[in-house]
Amino acid sequence: MTADTEPAEKDPAEAIVAENAPDIETPPREDEYTTMQYSELQQKGFDIVKQHEHLPLQNRLNIIAETFHCASAAVETYHCGGKYRGTSDIFIQLDNGASLFIGNRRTPNAKKSLVINELVNNTLSRYNPQVVAEAKQRAAFALIEQESADNAIAAERGLKPYKILNVELADDFDVKNEGHFGWYYVTLAVDGEIFGHLTSNLCSDIARGVVGEDSEKHNYYIAGGLKEADIDYVFDNVAHSTAKTLYKMELTANALSRAQATLARRERFNDALEEMKTVENKPTKTLENRLFDKLTALFPDFMSGKYSYLKLESPGMEPLSLKWIFGDRISVMHTFVQEGDLCYDPMIEYIVNSEKKTLTASMFQQSIPPLYQYHDDDGMCKRCSRLLSVLL
Repeated sequence: MTADTEPAEKDPAEAIVAENAPDIETPPREDEYTTMQYSELQQKGFDIVKQHEHLPLQNRLNIIAETFHCASAAVETYHCGGKYRGTSDIFIQLDNGASLFIGNRRTPNAKKSLVINELVNNTLSRYNPQVVAEAKQRAAFALIEQESADNAIAAERGLKPYKILNVELADDFDVKNEGHFGWYYVTLAVDGEIFGHLTSNLCSDIARGVVGEDSEKHNYYIAGGLKEADIDYVFDNVAHSTAKTLYKMELTANALSRAQATLARRERFNDALEEMKTVENKPTKTLENRLFDKLTALFPDFMSGKYSYLKLESPGMEPLSLKWIFGDRISVMHTFVQEGDLCYDPMIEYIVNSEKKTLTASMFQQSIPPLYQYHDDDGMCKRCSRLLSVLL
């Protein structure tokens, strides 16, 4: 080596490997080997790769692109500078302009087909429609159970409850999520505010399909970077803040729209549950009451006596006619004409009690096949009541 020659720069990764390499004359003990443990969902991803590994590279890239609502993708490499000089970052470039980082290798190896295939297959195992859909589904079930526990802790500490909305993959290319493209997160609603909640641990757990399993957060604590004065909700036994952006994901228009729709469904469901809780305190309505209510809701002017006869016709349907008879009775009938005769299909007669708000079936008549029934000893034709409920 001459005086004006600088020593060749060593790759930092090679230096670490060399420093920690075992003595080749002293094989490592068996217990020094570490076996990577993969989840059931990760194994499913590997199985999918095996099913597609015979496909050309472009076909596999297109499956990844489909996961991000794109039609195609390509592999691109970029030389790194600074302390990473001599290496290249490798990306999957999607046709919507987004780039998905898949690895870093020494520049001479970055474009080798063996390396590219390995990295693309690894990405395919995580980003394919089947695995992403199952990851979201598994997380959603676990997070609904987690919500109750978190909100109980929040209530004890005077904090706000949250509603879990959707499990999302940042798959829309937008400057709002450019740094987290390809990350999993959840949308929450706290006190009417909708936002994305994002942590690296949550993203990893969703991707591996293990949300809620063996959580390390057994003891309540405040999330890093936050103060007790900031916190107002609890997620996975950890206190967070809606006022701070440390663990929040700004939502794209599509993600916000989905979250709003889910929140509306949850609120309707909660309203229905609250209404069900009061059912026992309400008087139970009979079938006759329900029939009266239904007919009044459908034909208010007829039931009020404003009209004595009403006929409704619709293309492809038999006419429906309603008629007041004998002052306190109505007939409800579907009709058709056969060989010049008006036929019932069927006709049902009801006794109207406006005070008790009931319709009591008294007679049933059908032309083809011929059938006639009248009220039984209890004053009610049960068959007629059931048929009217079907007809309406």
